[in-house]
Amino acid sequence: MYFAGTIFTNLGNMFGFGDVVMPLWLAVPFTLIAALGIVNSMNMVDGIDGLSSGITILALASILITLDFTTRLRIFIIVMIAAILAFQIFNLQLTARVKKVFMGDAGSMMIGFTLIMMICYCTQATATRGPRFEAVTGLYFLGLPLIDMVSTVLRRVKKGKNPFKPDRTHAHHIFMHAGFSPRQTLVIMLCIAALINGMGILLNELQAPAWLQFGLFVLLFTFYFQGIQHGFKLSHLLQKVHGERVAS
Repeated sequence: MYFAGTIFTNLGNMFGFGDVVMPLWLAVPFTLIAALGIVNSMNMVDGIDGLSSGITILALASILITLDFTTRLRIFIIVMIAAILAFQIFNLQLTARVKKVFMGDAGSMMIGFTLIMMICYCTQATATRGPRFEAVTGLYFLGLPLIDMVSTVLRRVKKGKNPFKPDRTHAHHIFMHAGFSPRQTLVIMLCIAALINGMGILLNELQAPAWLQFGLFVLLFTFYFQGIQHGFKLSHLLQKVHGERVAS
């Protein structure tokens, strides 16, 4: 990150008091923490087949749309989307002729690191070009895994549990507990991710100020966190909507 110059130094006017500009001694660890956070969030959300890879496709497509297909990363993004789509065929076994393949930690961590570095590249100005979109807009493109990770960790801490110990409190677990099949849960989660990404694209298109985008993202996180915090109540409500829970 340091030698390539891919560092978050300007977060934009996210609080409404002027641009948040960090000195290098703060920007470097901030970028490292951001990268580790997104890498971990993509790994944590990879709880059902096709979810992490599907979210990545949506994020890459959102970046491409936001940049009006004019970025120098265009070919790279298109090739990466094509590669992940090919992976989806095997991971979801969309045809009986293929054998199942899993992404694993290496795959989810690689795409997490790629996404955060790509967003850093697109949101930070250099000597030869300006930022292509607000740093806060990038939160929406990573919205679902980021919000899910923070919500899950806060819920575990609040209950006095190890925040890094795996459990079944992620959103996709709640939907499956309510009786939705893994495929149905995948579609629901990807629709949620697409909605969050769509909000980011729309806010960028409307040239919404960074402070407004950040405020709406915090509001979105608050609603999501409340749902996770009352996961079992939400699950019972979903059971009434969907029908009796199926045996796992």
